[in-house]
Amino acid sequence: MNTPVYPAPTAYDTEEGSVPTMRPMCNVRPSLARSFGPEVHDGRVRAISTLVDKWVNGTKLHYFFFDKASDGEDVQFPDGSRQFVTWKGAENQKQTVRNAFATWKALGIGLEFAEVAAADDAEIRIGFMRGNGSWSWVGREILNIGRSARTMNFGWDVAADPDTALHEIGHTLGFNHEHQNPFAGIVWNEELVYQSLARPPNSWSREKTHWNIIRKLPEASV
Repeated sequence: MNTPVYPAPTAYDTEEGSVPTMRPMCNVRPSLARSFGPEVHDGRVRAISTLVDKWVNGTKLHYFFFDKASDGEDVQFPDGSRQFVTWKGAENQKQTVRNAFATWKALGIGLEFAEVAAADDAEIRIGFMRGNGSWSWVGREILNIGRSARTMNFGWDVAADPDTALHEIGHTLGFNHEHQNPFAGIVWNEELVYQSLARPPNSWSREKTHWNIIRKLPEASV
């Protein structure tokens, strides 16, 4: 596995509670490609693709916080320096996420949530890796991620920004970004969006900005 290369750390990445000039954005993980044999006709493929990320009503989802000093990874910065960055989060960070799960459950969406003590017992595995952004895989895609890997990350002080916890859990429940709804009527100044998100604290490539902001979801999926 290649060592990830991240932008240079900013004050937001390294100082508890500091706030950047521009709010960092959520980085949804790209969908995992699926293939079907010739025996699966087009109509069934469309139905599967539409429903594949949705959870069955009554499902209990288990979540786990990476909490060991060894939980993390080596990252390389553009200047060539390398650093081990932990996935472990402070207790107030974890409590904020617990509260967000409780908020979702209280809405009566038909899902249950339970915290577990081992990654192998969890469908949702949560890290707090600074500088790696806040992101989640969408819906049932988390079942295809190795049990030693994160399915969700919080890259800034989520205790000071609890809406981020609600947002990322929403992705895990199967929600995409509403601004990518093809019926939303949003007309972007695309070049300005690309330029804005290329600057810190996001430092996104054009490809990442297109995936998370400009790209429209298929009409049949919303």
